Amino acid sequence: MKLSIWDILTILGLIAIVGVVLLVLQFFINPYNELNPFPPPTLPPVVALPTSTPTLKSLPATWTPIPSIVETEDLLPSSTPQPSPTGFTLPTFTPSFTPTLTPTETPVATATPTPGQDQAAWRSQNPKDGTALSSGADFDMVWTVENIGVNKWSDDYYYKYSSGWDGYKSKKYNLSENVSVGEEIDLIVDMHAPKDSGSYSMTWKLYNDDDEAFYTVTFTFSVK
Repeated sequence: MKLSIWDILTILGLIAIVGVVLLVLQFFINPYNELNPFPPPTLPPVVALPTSTPTLKSLPATWTPIPSIVETEDLLPSSTPQPSPTGFTLPTFTPSFTPTLTPTETPVATATPTPGQDQAAWRSQNPKDGTALSSGADFDMVWTVENIGVNKWSDDYYYKYSSGWDGYKSKKYNLSENVSVGEEIDLIVDMHAPKDSGSYSMTWKLYNDDDEAFYTVTFTFSVK
């Protein structure tokens, strides 16, 4: 194969280009290469700056405050005010009164049983105390009592009039049945009211078979 002149020139051109590239790489790698026609300027040497260390000011070892002198003035004695005269005030009089209560409930008939084997207790009554009756009206007075004693009451026990209004149709009544301890019985009296208006009361007593009174019942009423 025969090379022409152009082939030889081409090869030489390529070799020249490669050589230039290698030379340029050398300049990039080491700009201070002796072959570099335009070397960079030489940098000045690095100067190490001293570090600043602040120096703190210290206070004196001890500090003693100097007391300030306070001038005081002599104060005049304070005047104490004299007490003002206080007049004497009489207490006001508030009248008090005791109201009179009007009973709204029927008073409970009370009686003090005679100590002994026979005892009774009031339980109820009809009419109630304080009832207003019509003039001359007939009515049955009923006291309900309980045997709270020891003895059993037989039909020989009785109750009879003692005092007060005597408008009864019978003065004495025997018990209608035997009454054991703890049982109750009605003491019934057939009566009529007075004809004259006013306030009235009556007393009846309960007796045992020895004719001993051991309990008392009462009734207070009025006539219109």
